[in-house]
Amino acid sequence: MSAQRSGRIRRTAWGAAALALVGVVAVGGCGRSDGGTGRTSRSAAPSAAPSPTATTAAAVQRFASVTIPAGATDVRIVAQTTAQDTPQYQVRFTTTEKQADAFCSGNQLGGPLVYARSLDAATKKKYGIEGGSKQKPRTCGSVVNGSAAVQRDVLVTYPGGGKAVVHLVAYELRG
Repeated sequence: MSAQRSGRIRRTAWGAAALALVGVVAVGGCGRSDGGTGRTSRSAAPSAAPSPTATTAAAVQRFASVTIPAGATDVRIVAQTTAQDTPQYQVRFTTTEKQADAFCSGNQLGGPLVYARSLDAATKKKYGIEGGSKQKPRTCGSVVNGSAAVQRDVLVTYPGGGKAVVHLVAYELRG
């Protein structure tokens, strides 16, 4: 998605240290880059909705009702406002295969299932996937209901060496 298209704002935060990002205590995002004006005008948003600038792990965890594993590395978070003026997060982190399975099982995401489709260009774009997977990817996902319904879609890829890369897309549903 283009940062200028439809007035969307896209902010990116790269985790400087995994511990700083996965702590429950809110820590400011590092290395933000503004793809637009830096401001959006939003009418009354649900209380669960993050601001387009909330790019910390704590903000993602609150919004999507998930817990990023304490040992996760290479945490990347992109927060944006969709064309429907709803918040959306695209999150990526590296962990072990065991912790990736536990992420799907322990966050009410339905448990890990084999991803039966190919990693085509549209799938890679949706999840922010770079590269491929040395074994069949796994998927999980569900809706969490709070003050707003939030869809959580997860795709786990395996670059090798016992590592897993978890790709989470979480967005508010309006209906």
